[in-house]
Amino acid sequence: MGNNLTEKELIEKINSIWIKNKKSEDVINCCETLFNQTNDINIDIYIIYLNTLVNLKKYSKAFEVIDNNKQLGKMNEIISFKMKLLFFLNRYEELEKYISNVELDEDNEKLAQKILSQIKPKQKTNKPQEIKDKSVVNENTVDKKDKVIEKSKLVKEQPRFKEVKVTNEVKIEREQPTVKESNIISEYKIANETPKVDSKEVKDNNKTKNKFKIILPTLVIVLLVVGGSIFILNKKDSDVVINTVLNLSNQEEIKQYQSGQESISYELPIGKEFEFISSANSSTDKELYVTYNVSDENIATITEDGFFKGKKAGTVDVLTLNKNKVVNTIKVKVVKAQVILEDETTYDVLPTDEIREVLKNYEKDYIQAVNEGNYSLVEKYLVKGGPLDKEHKTNIKKFYDDGIREELKSFEFISIDEISNGEYIVNVNETIAITKNGEKKVKQFDSFYNVKLQDNGEYLIYEMQINEINEEIDKKLSVEEAIEFCTNRLKEIDWYNDTYGQGEYYGTSEEEGSRGYYYIIYECGESFYVNPEKMEVYYIAPAGDGFSAAL
Repeated sequence: MGNNLTEKELIEKINSIWIKNKKSEDVINCCETLFNQTNDINIDIYIIYLNTLVNLKKYSKAFEVIDNNKQLGKMNEIISFKMKLLFFLNRYEELEKYISNVELDEDNEKLAQKILSQIKPKQKTNKPQEIKDKSVVNENTVDKKDKVIEKSKLVKEQPRFKEVKVTNEVKIEREQPTVKESNIISEYKIANETPKVDSKEVKDNNKTKNKFKIILPTLVIVLLVVGGSIFILNKKDSDVVINTVLNLSNQEEIKQYQSGQESISYELPIGKEFEFISSANSSTDKELYVTYNVSDENIATITEDGFFKGKKAGTVDVLTLNKNKVVNTIKVKVVKAQVILEDETTYDVLPTDEIREVLKNYEKDYIQAVNEGNYSLVEKYLVKGGPLDKEHKTNIKKFYDDGIREELKSFEFISIDEISNGEYIVNVNETIAITKNGEKKVKQFDSFYNVKLQDNGEYLIYEMQINEINEEIDKKLSVEEAIEFCTNRLKEIDWYNDTYGQGEYYGTSEEEGSRGYYYIIYECGESFYVNPEKMEVYYIAPAGDGFSAAL
């Protein structure tokens, strides 16, 4: 494939295919064609080539490519890749030998130390090490109703919880960390029962709110079962991410996980009851253990290709524990983890679904109202006589008369916060294509809606504050300039910078009439396993060679 393409065309084709399919045999074929055409080493293409081999589980071929090219094998990126792959495949003896014989730069030296610190304890024993000198939570902090009451002093010190057994009562033993131990992850065994959560319903303004009294400490939870990378991750203030053989409560089998297969991710809402089953790919069985990360960093989640992504990963210790033949089935009901201080706290479950529905319908009808000059289409969503109601009565007709037409491109909820009883601030990111006098501009807005619960139980919009995130770039940009522009803009976004602060980009342009698309891929430079994450950036492309970039 691609025998008649130039070197530059092959590189563009490889990037284009890789963006859409990380397991494409076409990527392998194009890469090998390119390698036959030139002896120059394009490290970015080799990384794509090796990642594709790994995704296709052609591990032997990946090692062969590295070992048969001495120049390639000395490159720091390839040394890092080989260490990660050996670690991923649990080939620890070979990994140690490789580390001792290869020349490492400063970054790879740090990576090697991290890896060695994880694999050495596993080679000494296949059981959790017994922890001595524990200071047990005083009985006074555990009341007779099975509630764990954590003192605020303990929360500030970020104690390292050493053993958590979840039965009909929650018992915690902890050990105070030293400064150097603040990022250490410890092992926990979890019983087959469900954690206790008190719940009740209260009536408020004709609306039902579920109130949950949480009795678990604030912890990031990862469930690890060896036979591959199997996790349950309960991130702070977020839903649950599951990477395992998974049966939902309706017993529908989602995915069969076997040793060496890629991990897969599912997100379940807090409170969802699920069941996970894991079978070992050997004559012995594995036990299930829970790991708590008590550092201030989130553990990285796992991508579909079995590599870490997300925020900088803490140390993850995958336990190998032999017991019987089949891993026991465990049922867990997950709740949102919170800290209960001396005074127990109740947390309201916000009516997010109802509010989201109101705003989505409002936005759809608002666009139609502007395009038809018909205020009555949005009147039902607004507090009568409120600031937004007054504004729309005037502006919608004016926009229509001025020839303004709008098209909704995206509408993304960022947050919903209750600022007082029955009053909410909803942050939404909106992208709207605005056409005036035949000229179309795509603009992005950071909008804050004030939503109030009415006496009749409806949620209506009282007012809105809208901030334009960016202005369209008027001058023409070359493809390279467009990449640089968007690269810099993306790095300014907090979540993006936290996640993908380092790495290289690849790109190809695809013309589609008068519009174009450009794809930018970043590699996280911090995680143990690195897999490019697709970032899609939209451009308005006028006729000609240049691009006008609009974020």
